[in-house]
Amino acid sequence: MWETCFLAVVTWISIGTIFYRVEYGWPLATAFFYAVDAGMSIGFCTEVAETTKRSRAFSVLFILLGASVVGGCLALFVADLLEGVSNTITAEYRTLIENDAFERNDHDNTGFLEFSDIAAVLKEAGYDFLPNEQIRYISEGIDKDSDQRISRREFNGFFRKVDLFLSGVDTFQRRKWIHRLLPDSSSVEEGRYFVYVVFLAWMAMGISWGMINQKWDIITSTHFAVSALATGGLTAPPVNERGVLPTDVAIFVGVFSLFGVPLFYLAMGYSAKLLIQAHLAENEQRIIRTPLKPYEYLIGSHLTSPENDVIHLSDFIVIQFLRRGLTDINAIKMIKKQFEAMDRSGNGFLTFEEATRTGIPGPDDYAETTGRNEVVEGMMDAGVGLSVASHPRSDSMWSEAMRKSQQ
Repeated sequence: MWETCFLAVVTWISIGTIFYRVEYGWPLATAFFYAVDAGMSIGFCTEVAETTKRSRAFSVLFILLGASVVGGCLALFVADLLEGVSNTITAEYRTLIENDAFERNDHDNTGFLEFSDIAAVLKEAGYDFLPNEQIRYISEGIDKDSDQRISRREFNGFFRKVDLFLSGVDTFQRRKWIHRLLPDSSSVEEGRYFVYVVFLAWMAMGISWGMINQKWDIITSTHFAVSALATGGLTAPPVNERGVLPTDVAIFVGVFSLFGVPLFYLAMGYSAKLLIQAHLAENEQRIIRTPLKPYEYLIGSHLTSPENDVIHLSDFIVIQFLRRGLTDINAIKMIKKQFEAMDRSGNGFLTFEEATRTGIPGPDDYAETTGRNEVVEGMMDAGVGLSVASHPRSDSMWSEAMRKSQQ
C-alpha cells in the first residue's frame, strides 16, 4: 500500500514542480517548494508567487487534486509506515488473532516461540504449502535479535508479514528494513505513542532548522514549524536577491511540509479522539446496559437465528451493533448470505474446512435495499432503541421483510 501511495505523491509533486519550472523558469528547488506550498494549501506568502492566468488555472486543479486524492495517499503512506496504527479496529483484531496463535503454540509458557513453533503456527493457519526453507526464511526475517527464537513483540504483525512474503520475496526483502527500523507495537496504545514520538521529532527538526539555518529565535522557529504543518504558513524563510529561495532552504521546507502535514493531522486526530474517548466509552456502556424494548426484542429474535421467538447470543450482539450505529441491516444481510453460501451442509454452523475453503461464491444480491429504510430508520432513539412513535411497525411487516431477506 505505502509504495502505491508514495508513487502517487511523487507523481503529483513532480507534475507541479515541472509545470512551475517551465512556466516561470524558477530553479527546480524553488519550483518544488512552490508546488508543495500551493498544493498543500500552506501559503507561506513569500515573494515566490504566480503572475499568469494559465498558472493560476493549473493551480486550482493542482490544489484540488492535492487536497483530495494525494492528501489521502499521504495520510495512508504515513500511517502505513507507522505499522498501520491509524486503523484501531483492524489493529486490535489483528492483535487478538496473533496473541491467540502465540499463546496456543507457546507450550512451555516461556514467552518465546522456536522456529519449529513458527512452522506449526503457519500450518494451522493454512500455510502448510510452504516448504521448510521458506518457513525458515520468514522466521529469520522476524527474528530481529537473531537469537533463533521469536518473542511476543517480534511476533507482532506476523500474519501481515507472511502475506507480504507471499506477495513476493523481493517485496518482503524491501520491507524488512522498515520492520527493523520501526518498533513492534504490542498494542494499539503503543502505536499511538509512536505516532506522537515521530511527530514531536519532526517538529523538533523544523525548530532546530529554523534556529540553526535561519538564525531565528526559538519562538519564531516554533511558529514556523507549527504553522507550516498546520498549513498556516505564518512564518516563511526569506528569498535571496534574485527573488527565489536558496536551494537548500526550498528543499528542506518542501520536504518538511510535504510529509509533516499528514503526520500533524494524524497526531492531532489521535489527540482529539483521546479527549472524547471517556465520553464515548461511557455512552457505549449505557447503550449496552439498557434493556431491550419490546419492539427491539421482536426485531432481535429474528436477526440471525432461526425464527423461534427467543434472542440468541448472535442476535444480541448484532442488535447492540445496530444500536451503536456500527452496522446496518444491509450489512447483516450480506454477512448472513455469505454464511449460508459457506455452510454447504446446511447445518447452521461452519466446520474448519467450510470456513477456510477458497472459491466460495458470495451471496447473489447485496444491492437489494427494499424495506431497508423502514427497518433501519428509527433505530437509535437517543442512542438506545427504536422510535415506534416515528416509525410504527407491525409483526407481519417485519416477518415479511425477513422472509424476503432470506430468499
